[in-house]
Amino acid sequence: GGVLEKSLPLGRYGYFLELHIALVGDPTEMMVTWVTLASTEYSTVQYNKAGFNLTLQASGDITTFTDGGSEHRVLYIHRVKLTGLVPDQMYGRYYHQD
Repeated sequence: GGVLEKSLPLGRYGYFLELHIALVGDPTEMMVTWVTLASTEYSTVQYNKAGFNLTLQASGDITTFTDGGSEHRVLYIHRVKLTGLVPDQMYGRYYHQD
């Protein structure tokens, strides 16, 4: 898959707790997963080749998870699949959750 450069995690609900980018078996696709403490209506990643306007967009789903710690925090897991990537190409991206 492509290589994603610097993160700009923005949105009304602030920053994320954790970010994971994974290959999914197809070299033109990647799965982006991040975790927040706030519930949101949707999750979107805007992206494009590095140096270009972020005109590509992918949306995904959100699932909840309650951790097993003493606080039993509810975490929101955002998953978005990026498609149509060019192998070995650098990409810029912006995460959005509202």
